[in-house]
Amino acid sequence: MLLIAAGSCMAQTDILGKTVSINTNNKTLKQILTEIESKSGVQFSYSDNLLPKQKYSKVEQQPNLRLLLDKILKPNNIDYRLIDNQIVLFETIRETGFYYLSGFLNDQKSSENIINGAVYIDDIGTGTITNTYGYFSIKLPAGVHRIKFYSLGYEGVDTIVSVRDDMLMHVRLAPKSYQMAEIVVRNSLSSDFMESALSNIAKMNISKLKEMPNILGEHDALRNIDMLPGMQISEFSTSSIYTRGGTSDQTTFMMDEAEIFSPSHFGGASIYNPDVINHIDIYKNELPASESGALSSVVDVRLRDGDMQQWHASGSMGLLTARLLAEGPVKKNKSSVLLAVRRTYADGIAKPVLRHYNVNMSFYFYDVNFKFNYIFNDRNRLYLSWYSGADKIDHYIYLKRSNYLGTARYYHIFGDRLFCNLTFSGGLDRTSLSNFHYKGDFKWTSLCWNGKSKLDFTYNINRNIKLKYGYNTTIYSLEPFDLDALAEPMFSDQRINAQTITQSGIYTDQTYNIGSRLMVLVGLRLNQYEGPATISFKGADTTFFYTEWNLTANYRASERILFKFNVSRKQKPIHQLQVSSYGITINRWMPVNRHFGTEQSLNMSASVFYELPQWLNVSASIYRRKLKNMIETLQDMRLIYEIDPERFSHHASAIAAGCELTCNAMFDNFRLAVSYDYTNSEWQTNGLNDGKPYSASFIRKHSFNINGRYNLNRRMWLAASWQLASGIPYTAAIGKYVIDNKTVLQFDIDNINTKRLPSYHRLDISLDIEGKNNDTKRWKSYWNFAIYNVYAHKNPLGIAYFITDEQGTERLNPGFYYFYQFVPSISYKFVF
Repeated sequence: MLLIAAGSCMAQTDILGKTVSINTNNKTLKQILTEIESKSGVQFSYSDNLLPKQKYSKVEQQPNLRLLLDKILKPNNIDYRLIDNQIVLFETIRETGFYYLSGFLNDQKSSENIINGAVYIDDIGTGTITNTYGYFSIKLPAGVHRIKFYSLGYEGVDTIVSVRDDMLMHVRLAPKSYQMAEIVVRNSLSSDFMESALSNIAKMNISKLKEMPNILGEHDALRNIDMLPGMQISEFSTSSIYTRGGTSDQTTFMMDEAEIFSPSHFGGASIYNPDVINHIDIYKNELPASESGALSSVVDVRLRDGDMQQWHASGSMGLLTARLLAEGPVKKNKSSVLLAVRRTYADGIAKPVLRHYNVNMSFYFYDVNFKFNYIFNDRNRLYLSWYSGADKIDHYIYLKRSNYLGTARYYHIFGDRLFCNLTFSGGLDRTSLSNFHYKGDFKWTSLCWNGKSKLDFTYNINRNIKLKYGYNTTIYSLEPFDLDALAEPMFSDQRINAQTITQSGIYTDQTYNIGSRLMVLVGLRLNQYEGPATISFKGADTTFFYTEWNLTANYRASERILFKFNVSRKQKPIHQLQVSSYGITINRWMPVNRHFGTEQSLNMSASVFYELPQWLNVSASIYRRKLKNMIETLQDMRLIYEIDPERFSHHASAIAAGCELTCNAMFDNFRLAVSYDYTNSEWQTNGLNDGKPYSASFIRKHSFNINGRYNLNRRMWLAASWQLASGIPYTAAIGKYVIDNKTVLQFDIDNINTKRLPSYHRLDISLDIEGKNNDTKRWKSYWNFAIYNVYAHKNPLGIAYFITDEQGTERLNPGFYYFYQFVPSISYKFVF
């Protein structure tokens, strides 16, 4: 029985203490209740089939309404509860016990799943969240409960539910009409929900992504990720994300559970098309046991399922790209399909200009997303998703990369407590680098692919204990390079055959609610690694086992204050050998061997979260990380064609520590977010820097961010963001020598990263205007005007020692290199 309670909470008189005089003789119970309503002004809420049909004899007068109701209802096994200004009637549960309330949270307009939506049981002060399929399950005592369903960006639903048996329900939430900022870090608390369960996750509100300033009008899903404290990003590549002092390969990127080697297009745009993203969760350090191989963070991107209600399309055009999306039901409320394409056309616009200056250059990227899902019934559903994309730069060198990803997922719900998910996913990354135009032509190719099978279970043991467990196997095939010399070669043909690696693991994630204030999360994973014989491993293949674990404790000191502590140990059996400091992914992957074991990270962190209702929340965190079995390459380009990469690899360890502060304020039409983080990552490498620690070459010690958004009126929004950060350290060249008419620089390996680039800072602004749309028409339009780096500050990203002249000859000319100085943009979007 589902009863909807109307009205809002307010101060009430003692309704049940009222004196009511009525005549009960020869009347049915429904007639008696109607007479009480007319004489007392009290309203009853009940189901007609709850009330008996027989008539009453005279009931003696009672001093108040409470005693009268007890007299006429209790004998009929009917109980009541006062909720707001209504008296809700329900059947008395003769057998006391607990039952499971489960179901799905969906978008009211499109029927898409709502991920991480909140389900809060108001009268007993507990709750749960929906999983990545919008599913929830919670154990409740028999009786009537007031339940609230809500999620970021949606209007909440407040219902009364009578729990008399296990129940499965569908709840639809309507999107909110007002606007808010793009990135929301779920560090805040709420008296309406146990936010401690979400306190280790940063969530990006994708539906509002277009409201923040972005370069060239391209509203990229990851470009502003460095506004989250503890996360830094290369301006030229979203592949290069550094979390809490870790290297870029310590972050795992996923798209619908498929693992990605290179999540960035050349030039800095990510492969995630914002039009097709449903949700992004970013885990920092406190990583789920279900994901292995990530040491610093996991960027978990889930794509939209497609509208199940009606067909529609959308598109946009900016200075950089054009996008088009179509989606709709194959069978209404049963299946849907989504197709999205995106491509740059800047190469076509720039070609006449470049030709005028006798510059022969071409560049582009594109990507395609496809998604299909089918609902068999309430307990069975199938998802299929596909991605393909490519990049090309042809200017002095020819650089091309292709990316392919695919996922098939099927879930089944057993009973009301066990959720099962079966996933098959895979990805392929192919990179080619060549020089076709000049003497010494060559072609270098690298190929990496992975295939994963995963079986996950979520089991609600009781209201206080939730168990997640599963098994997965991932196969990696790494072909480091295939080098072909094409004409009068400077290099001889070389190649390394593919190295196949299998990583299998079983895991468990357990959540315990201890009382009303303490929540403990325990994760444990056992992995098996099988790898090939390598330069270091002579003979048979290599097999070994290793473990990963995670412990998190959340203590809610009050309704507004939460303390959190985490300690974890993670390992990674594949090393990335960094070649380029530009962030362009031509890096090389290498499996572990007897010289370089699994990369390890021991993480510890403590946090406090505070919320002042309605307008302010503050959080502060400190952390320390101990990193072992790392590899320092000094970005040596020879690694990309060296058969034995260990010649240019050095054993390294590191200690990373820091603190993070965030403050979010919300006023009537204005939202402000301020964050600061301090990160210190000290490396120690065998044979380098005279054995002394030195600063990591990718870390900015201090980073300060301010971003705000102001609603000018119902159709116009103004946004701005400002970032100030320390310069990254670097090792300066101290000399040069010439070999075979080629200049080679000399660096002091005993004084690494002793210098720093100038500080980094920039201001971005944007103005969004919604077109005058007629509600009776489906066509809607939006304009975005933005300026990236408003005051055109030159932010050096590194040192370039050589330039290439028109003949392809490299000449020594040291200086800083820069990207993106004062970039205005305009883009137009339509939806119909």
